[in-house]
Parts: sequence; C-alpha cells; structure tokens
Amino acid sequence: MTTQKWWTVLIAFVAMILINNLTVPFIQPTGNGNVEALTDLLQTLGLYMIPYIVFLGPIMEELLFRGFLMNWFFTKRPVFSILSSALLFGLMHGITDPIYFLSKALLGLVLAIVYVRNQNIKSTITLHILNNLTAGFTIF
Repeated sequence: MTTQKWWTVLIAFVAMILINNLTVPFIQPTGNGNVEALTDLLQTLGLYMIPYIVFLGPIMEELLFRGFLMNWFFTKRPVFSILSSALLFGLMHGITDPIYFLSKALLGLVLAIVYVRNQNIKSTITLHILNNLTAGFTIF
C-alpha cells in the first residue's frame, strides 16, 4: 500500500476509536440481540469464539458489505453505494438500540469510505479486525 493509503487507514482507525468511545457509553446494556448473542456465545464457547469475533467475522462482513455489495450494486454512484453499505451494516448488527445501530452504521460508513478511497478490501478487513480487537479489550 502507498503512504497515502496507510494514512487513510490510520485516520479511519482513529475515527473508529472515536465513534466507539462516543457511542458505547450510551448503548443499552440489555435488549440488544447482537450483543446478547455474542455474550452468550462467549460464555458458552469461551476463547474458541475469539478467532470468529476478531478474524472470521470481520473478513466475512467485509467481503459481503464492501467486496460484494459495493462492487455489485450502485457501482456508478459511489455516494449511494457508501451510504447503502453503511446503513445495511448498521441494520445487520441490530436496530433494537438506536445508539448501537448508529454506532455500527457510522463504523460501516468509515469502512465504506476507506474502501472507495483505497480500492482495497485488505484495508477494510484490517480496520475491521483492529476495531473488533480493540473492542475486545473493553469486554475482557
């Protein structure tokens, strides 16, 4: 990757940390299906769940939302592609908690912008892995 692309990734990572720090304190502690499902899986499977949360989940989600969705639909309308990818990313993570939805939609927005700017799925996969890894530090 070029230096400019690395700067894009670094700025996006800082933006993701800010989004998480600004929204997480306001997320409902209960009633969020996505968070509760992950918590249940962590309690049941323990450390076996870590590779999925940190690596496999982000890779699959990036291939779906940035790799497939943004390359298959709305390829001639990048703004619409970015916004629809971000919205669907937020919706997939849950809509029962508006702050949680907003948090995930904003994260999806950052990832979609990086994807359009860098034209490199590895950039967004790396960012998504870093996001989930740093989120793990707050859980454990």
